[in-house]
Amino acid sequence: MKNSSKTLRIIALYLTGLICLGLFFFIHCSNDLAEFLTDADQFRADWGFGFYVAIGVIKIVLLVAGITIPLVLTVLLLRRKWRDK
Repeated sequence: MKNSSKTLRIIALYLTGLICLGLFFFIHCSNDLAEFLTDADQFRADWGFGFYVAIGVIKIVLLVAGITIPLVLTVLLLRRKWRDK
C-alpha cells in the first residue's frame, strides 16, 4: 500500500509538470490572448502594461515549474536508485 502511494505521487508530479508546460505553450501561442493584450494596451496604457506583466509572470512561473518539477523529481529518483545499489 505504501509503495503504490509513492508511485501515485510520482506520477502526479510528472503530470503536474506536463500540465504546466502545456498551459505555458497554450498561453504563448494563444491568438485570442495576444489580441486581448493589444486591445487592453490601446484602451489604457497602464492596463495594457499591467496585463503584459501579469501574463509574463504567469508564463515564467509555468515554464519554470514545468521544467523544474520533472527535472528535480528525476534527479531525486536517480539518486535514490544509485544510493540503494
